[in-house]
Amino acid sequence: LSELAIKVLSRSISAGECTQVIRSRRRGHWYREYADLYEAVGYAAELLHMLNTLSLDLTSIEQGVAAYVGSLYKIDQVYRKFIYHSVRAGQATFFGPLNQQVCKLYTNSFLLPLGDRWQELVDKLERWSLPGQRHQTDFYKSYVGRVLDKNNKVYVIISDAMRFEIGEELCRLIRAEDKFEAKIEHMISVLPSYTQLGMAALLPHSELQINSDKTPTVNLNGQSSSGTVNRDKILKSATKDSALAVKADVLIAKTKEEVRELVRDHDVIYVYQNIIDKRGHTRDTERKAFEATEEAMEEIVKLVRKLTSANATNVVITADHGFIYQDEVEESDFSSTEIAGNETASDRRFVVGNQLKISGGAKLYGSAELGLKGDLEVAVPKSINRLRKS
Repeated sequence: LSELAIKVLSRSISAGECTQVIRSRRRGHWYREYADLYEAVGYAAELLHMLNTLSLDLTSIEQGVAAYVGSLYKIDQVYRKFIYHSVRAGQATFFGPLNQQVCKLYTNSFLLPLGDRWQELVDKLERWSLPGQRHQTDFYKSYVGRVLDKNNKVYVIISDAMRFEIGEELCRLIRAEDKFEAKIEHMISVLPSYTQLGMAALLPHSELQINSDKTPTVNLNGQSSSGTVNRDKILKSATKDSALAVKADVLIAKTKEEVRELVRDHDVIYVYQNIIDKRGHTRDTERKAFEATEEAMEEIVKLVRKLTSANATNVVITADHGFIYQDEVEESDFSSTEIAGNETASDRRFVVGNQLKISGGAKLYGSAELGLKGDLEVAVPKSINRLRKS
């Protein structure tokens, strides 16, 4: 293992050769005990190969989206797998040099140049609307209303912070199950990309408005969309009481007969899961975000089984937003931007307020430019930069 890690680090072994070595070890007596070490080294070799052959020559927004959903997502996916297995292995000394090189190259050869190039393309847009793309605000119409119009039922699982590359792996896991077919499609997220706005965008609505509070919460057609109870009211109102909003753990705890009754009595059920975001947003557990990802995928497969065994046939899985994760965050990853004005709410990736004035690397949007009602302004740091928060 040590020799293999050194060869990967020095690039004296190809990703294919490394895979062959690991594959041969899987049949060995000791593999199970060191599985996470082997898997991490294998993913490191794969990631370094991908970064070494990477091209980020993006000439348009459309090409940028197509490149990410076509192949670039795999870099995020392989990085996630490397970090997941290296954290599980718990061998900090063993992984020190390898982790340092992988994290440095992931940021400097992929995240940063991709973020910078994407920002250049986004800066040319007059408003946050990407031509020819399906947007998150169209979710209900595209994936729920269209099914209801054909007198069919539809069941929606929303996983907080399940980004596209996780969805791609989940799609493969579901296809591997008996009797299931699955396909993956992408949507363009609302901006700013955070839980309250993303969750609201997935509900039936004609207008969204960010409120001037600290969260900041979101009104949907003038009604609060915060929490499962309010979302349940909105869904019932749009479906003549034939819808339900429920938390994932509540549904998991129900018996087969109870789930069968829910499926029989409702045309639409929105199931809310909060495993990834909850773990990743808490200071003491943020390094376990990728462990949470594995748990979330496992639970969603259980939910799909539970719903389909109760006669559900159309299940849609989506997310309110994604995330950026770097295992090692450098000083340069924080924005030097200073934002003045009447700030009402802020996070590491946005500031909401009125009469905002920016100095440094951030982009300022008015509500109308984001497709939102109201007169609030939103400042978003450019590229992959974060605002400094305690």
